[in-house]
Amino acid sequence: MCFPFFSFKRPVVRNYRRFYECSCDLCGSNFDSMESLITHMGRHTTDQINARKMSGYGTVRCNKCFQSFDTVVDMDEHRCRHATSVIHGLSPIASSDSLDSVLIHKE
Repeated sequence: MCFPFFSFKRPVVRNYRRFYECSCDLCGSNFDSMESLITHMGRHTTDQINARKMSGYGTVRCNKCFQSFDTVVDMDEHRCRHATSVIHGLSPIASSDSLDSVLIHKE
């Protein structure tokens, strides 16, 4: 019997510790990483989570595009996360609040 080795897929290794702004859609708490969100979600009861899902809403939210998801895995796989790389503490959007953008420089 020939065993098809090519049908095996490598398991996906996820890093939930990296910086990613997200929030709990049940209580609105904000987090800097998905790992913190996962830990927090353990504090909610299954009745709260199931009631939220039964009403047609997700339990976790991406704070970049404000889209709601059923699971952290779904949120990790969505396009917004892959669209821009954010360095901790820096925004991908140029700031208009800096002094350089306000002051007129004479040459």
